[in-house]
Amino acid sequence: MSMDITLPEVKAHTQTARFFRDGKKDKIEIKFVGSKDTLIQTVTPVHMATYKAEWDAFCDGRPAERRHGTPLTDLPAISEPRAADYIHRNVHNLEELAALNDGQCQALGHGTLTDRKGARELVSTRMLQIRDKLQREVQTKSVGIGAVPAEKYAGGAEVEALKGEVAEMKEGMVQVLRDQGLILELLRKRQGGRPKKEKAPD
Repeated sequence: MSMDITLPEVKAHTQTARFFRDGKKDKIEIKFVGSKDTLIQTVTPVHMATYKAEWDAFCDGRPAERRHGTPLTDLPAISEPRAADYIHRNVHNLEELAALNDGQCQALGHGTLTDRKGARELVSTRMLQIRDKLQREVQTKSVGIGAVPAEKYAGGAEVEALKGEVAEMKEGMVQVLRDQGLILELLRKRQGGRPKKEKAPD
């Protein structure tokens, strides 16, 4: 069974921005994930660059787009209305949900810690599946190249194309392994939580 999975670089989106017009000035409202606090400022070039997708959508008169990644509803425990609530609170995909810290989960409400645990398990499983699939493909292509005498096809277009495919697969596998390492490291840090304070001796 083959599946198409997109695993983008995981970014911790701790803020969400909404641009709006106030009289003759463009304003920005910045909300923080897991907090009711907001910040309203006049738009500056820094805001336009930091929240480029939101700014472009505002200028074009269209709603901001969802970020790419594994859909939240791929986790059976997350219904469509719950996914919509997460997106409204700036958690757009399972990778972002997996990267939330304990404080953000608690602020987002009941059930978020459980959802985060499920997201971490699903993302890790899918990354391992992709890694294994890429390793198998690289091995299959490598065996195909190694079994043919080099002199027979010296300079042949087929061999060069095959070598190019293997090189691309190897690069893809290295990138997946690098991404997996970053995600697993992030998950380890998140699971560790805050260090406990040592009790002062009496």
